[in-house]
Amino acid sequence: MTTEPIIEARRTALLLMDFQPEILSHLAGSAAVLENAKIALDWAREHRVQVVFVRVAFAPEDYDAIPHRHKAFGFAKQGRLFPDGDPSLEIDPALEVREGPGGRDHDVRPEVTGPRRLTGR
Repeated sequence: MTTEPIIEARRTALLLMDFQPEILSHLAGSAAVLENAKIALDWAREHRVQVVFVRVAFAPEDYDAIPHRHKAFGFAKQGRLFPDGDPSLEIDPALEVREGPGGRDHDVRPEVTGPRRLTGR
């Protein structure tokens, strides 16, 4: 006998990471990936599941906090890549980030050095 998993909206979140035009432009099949994300996003909103967007972007002071040998972001530090404020680093408009009561969608830029601070909009 198989049972479907129970998803409790109050204990569940849909996490959409790196759905930014600049990053998607380097991904083969990005249109299909984006379409699947939209399907998941519509389902989450319909079922009142919290939605969290995580994006890569660095404020000028963030570069100094990245260790030189950081495996994921050392290259970003050296080239000052992914600057916050660049429109190509915002969440892809096809996903329609929604502002609303209770902050239904959250756009988060995590720190690479640890959970020192999370900035959300």
